[in-house]
Amino acid sequence: MSAKADWGLFISSERCAGCITMKPVIDKLIEEGYRIRLIDFHKEKGVVKEYGVTQIPTLILKTNQGQEIKRWTGQVLAREIKRHMNHA
Repeated sequence: MSAKADWGLFISSERCAGCITMKPVIDKLIEEGYRIRLIDFHKEKGVVKEYGVTQIPTLILKTNQGQEIKRWTGQVLAREIKRHMNHA
């Protein structure tokens, strides 16, 4: 495997069923020390536009140098996320 991500963006909404399902997974990763920023799709339109997000939930993993490592739309398992991320 090549580079791993240092941090992530989880773009979601309180009104999205898939987002609600994914939120506990993301919260647990944050508790474990993974650096993931929570973005509200409806409130943070600048970030949503900057990253070209059109569907939610979307998880984007990036390096500190700005390289996008991985992007998922929809459900993803915690172990798959961990496989692509450095632990803080």
